[in-house]
Amino acid sequence: MKKIIILLILVVSCQINSKPPVHHEKMVSILKEMHLVQTYLYEQKLSSEERIKKSKQLYQSILAKHQVSKEEFYEAMNYYSNHVHELDSIYKMVIENTSNPYNP
Repeated sequence: MKKIIILLILVVSCQINSKPPVHHEKMVSILKEMHLVQTYLYEQKLSSEERIKKSKQLYQSILAKHQVSKEEFYEAMNYYSNHVHELDSIYKMVIENTSNPYNP
């Protein structure tokens, strides 16, 4: 009986945290912008140190634009990493959105 109660508590606690900290569509936008920044920075003639500094600044501005803290973003990436089908769906949309020049 004790094992069943512990199992139920674990199942319920896992279900409570089943909502992602950052919504699917917002993650698509954030990741799209981050990957575009990454591409832009690699095209620039910057030292590794300058590239790292600039990428941190640009990533922070992307998160601020979407009103997502760095901690929320990391929690969301952790959540989606544990929900591979959702992460796959997000990245399919990121690829689709970056491949289409008419998609903002």
